[in-house]
Amino acid sequence: MNRHDSDVLAGDLVRRGFVPAADQRDADLIVFNTCAVRAHAEDRLYSRLGALRRLCDHNPSLRIGVIGCVAQKDGLGLLKRFPHVAFVLGTQHLARLGDIAEQILRRPHPAPPTSCVDMPPETLPLPIPSRRAVLRNPWSAQVAVMRGCNNFC
Repeated sequence: MNRHDSDVLAGDLVRRGFVPAADQRDADLIVFNTCAVRAHAEDRLYSRLGALRRLCDHNPSLRIGVIGCVAQKDGLGLLKRFPHVAFVLGTQHLARLGDIAEQILRRPHPAPPTSCVDMPPETLPLPIPSRRAVLRNPWSAQVAVMRGCNNFC
């Protein structure tokens, strides 16, 4: 997982009025920013998604999203395997997270899932400036060295 991208995207959500939940049981939205390089990370994602099914049953307003490399790689397969996942956004659509999250939360539940995993003809960097990142520590920050990975997900 790219911590820098996660911090930048969290900053965008906070500016839109989203507030981090102290506990996943209190959340209306849970987003997994994923990496497909190591199988163990994917296995943990699938395990967490399976466990969250029960939480979705108890909290019908909860929406779950998967973004990043696993979303890019598995796309619609994720939505078929985990029907409680509301959206998947591939690596080239990360900047759309805020818009998609707002749309998903406005829609009645259940609603058809959203999938954005197509590769645009032009690959552009994430258009959210790094200075808007939510920092976990005021004395350090992550920096983007590259977008995605060189495995051409």
